[in-house]
Amino acid sequence: MLTRHAQRNLTWIDLSSPTPGEVRSLMTEFELDPLIAQELLARSFRSKVERRGDVLYIILHFPTARGHTATDHEIDFVVGKNVLITTRYEGVDPLHAFATAFEAKHVLGRATATHGGHLFIEMMQSLYQSLIDHSEYIGRKLSDIEDKIFKGNERQMVAEISHIGRAIHDFRRALLPHREMLISLEPVAGRFFGTEFGYHVQSVLGTYMR
Repeated sequence: MLTRHAQRNLTWIDLSSPTPGEVRSLMTEFELDPLIAQELLARSFRSKVERRGDVLYIILHFPTARGHTATDHEIDFVVGKNVLITTRYEGVDPLHAFATAFEAKHVLGRATATHGGHLFIEMMQSLYQSLIDHSEYIGRKLSDIEDKIFKGNERQMVAEISHIGRAIHDFRRALLPHREMLISLEPVAGRFFGTEFGYHVQSVLGTYMR
């Protein structure tokens, strides 16, 4: 499914489980490298950052919270001067929230992004903030478990500890490659959008470290 959002001279296209026809139409409209088009049609197990022609192509995997467990969801980003294309293969709730905010800013005349790179940065900050919020939820669950253990409920807490431990493990495993990808993105994006863009990448890296 293809959803198109517009804001000033910027276009954000969100692809969910894209069809070959949808990808071919975008390849024609934005003159995408055929290799990118091919990769958008299938999941990838590897993160990457590279420049191909007039766009940056980025693949990242995010832990998506489900209760107090997490599963990995892949998001592919195609970042151009006037376009951002996101491709995903499952529902990603923070992207739905971002889309609502994106449309609201457009209606209210409060849009701040001036090119696809800025929009990518805003999206990454939003995705990481959703993970920070869930991490805080896990922290509260750990405190509750600790309180119950000290009240003599150790046996009942075994399953809870196992669930929380798995969630923390899944988060760490999914996010581990992000630091290397963001560090490698800074010089590539700097050459593409200008050296000052490195500041924005650093701000995302700071949120990631949180």
